[in-house]
Amino acid sequence: MITSESTPDSRALVVARSGWWLAAILALAVAFRWLGPFLQHSTGDSPHYVALAMKLRTSGLSGYNLRGVDLCTRSLDASLVQHLMQLKPSSPSDLEGDLIRDLRREGLGYYDEPLHHIAYGYPVLLACVHVLSGNAPQTGWELVNTSLEPWDLIRFQPLILAVVQWHWLAPSFLCSLGAVLLTYILGAEWFGKAAGLWGAFLMATFPVDILTAQRIWADDALVFLCLAALLCGWLALERRSMIAALCGGILLGIAFLMKQSALFFAASVGMVELMRWRKQSQTPPANSSPCLSGRLIAVCVAGLFLAVGHWLFIEWKAWGTLFPVPKGLAAIATNPWHQVLMDRPSPIILYTVGLAVLSPGIFLAGMRFREPRIRWILLTAVCYAAFIVAVDGREYRYVLPVIPLLAMAAGHFLAQIGGRWKAVLVLLVIGQIAWSFFLTDRYAWRNSGEIMIPF
Repeated sequence: MITSESTPDSRALVVARSGWWLAAILALAVAFRWLGPFLQHSTGDSPHYVALAMKLRTSGLSGYNLRGVDLCTRSLDASLVQHLMQLKPSSPSDLEGDLIRDLRREGLGYYDEPLHHIAYGYPVLLACVHVLSGNAPQTGWELVNTSLEPWDLIRFQPLILAVVQWHWLAPSFLCSLGAVLLTYILGAEWFGKAAGLWGAFLMATFPVDILTAQRIWADDALVFLCLAALLCGWLALERRSMIAALCGGILLGIAFLMKQSALFFAASVGMVELMRWRKQSQTPPANSSPCLSGRLIAVCVAGLFLAVGHWLFIEWKAWGTLFPVPKGLAAIATNPWHQVLMDRPSPIILYTVGLAVLSPGIFLAGMRFREPRIRWILLTAVCYAAFIVAVDGREYRYVLPVIPLLAMAAGHFLAQIGGRWKAVLVLLVIGQIAWSFFLTDRYAWRNSGEIMIPF
């Protein structure tokens, strides 16, 4: 820790050391997350996001659905194995397309709607990456179709697979690294550079984020934007900055367009802040400015609606409601994947015992509960988890937005201990890295790994 008596040279040394440690942590994060472009992504939500991005480029918002998408496969060698799957617009005479027919056979016919119920943020991001990659609107929509083994990366020439999929994985990969960096920045501002580094390490080695960074999912974009919005909100309160408040609202709105669970994050932060402000109102500090805080909130909300207003208008026009429930949603219960999810323990068990098994260091966050900012973090995480439990979410990635907050709180505790406990810290670092590498192998080469571990 730098004290008021620290010399300029000592401050520079601390900054330099922190920079080197942060670079090492980011390199470690890359080492865990580089496999994404080479893995199978032709199942689950991944082809849906790519298909929506393709429909946006070929049909615009009038075709923002999964209708009219055909699928064809090809092999990379002389075998019968179809290694790659290409998505392409179906013929004008075929209004449904292969994708909708396949989904209907799996009991997921509710996807056949005139407007997709998922906001367009992540498909727009993928479409922009597709444009920047120099692809024509109807070409370049390919995914790896089969499960590969590590030695296949040599046999099939990794460059071929990377060219096919790198642009789909780039957003998740970069947002994951960005979330690690923001975890450090916020942790360093709130608790000091050592705490920020520990928090960044825990985030870099968090097994669930390692998984999502290697999938064509919106989760890492959601986490990055929620953290960026939180940073802007903190700057707005610290510096009374209207611009920071506006940016925070816009970022939160974009996060909502990526994944609607951003609403849970905003609600959780709002609830905890409301409790804090209510307590402060009973004994207000001498320099408090409730009117200015109210203006900051109003500007933040204006930024939020500036970002999401267009989508909310489209939803209301198409569905007659801002939060539509697709027709036939109950049919998902017949899907085999849904049955696997329902066979897992309750969300309460998943988000306590399960997360403690995946990353024991994260659960050191509660060791400084008496400190106001740690209490704020823990209450925010509990509120957010309560929302996820209420909707019966049974995947670890659903709680990712609050994991960086817990990592910061745990980092604050780890930065305070030393002496005879240094050996324990070394074991924690080595153990977490080894455990995360083991889980990464399971996640990378087996699509069901995220569901089956640790239960």
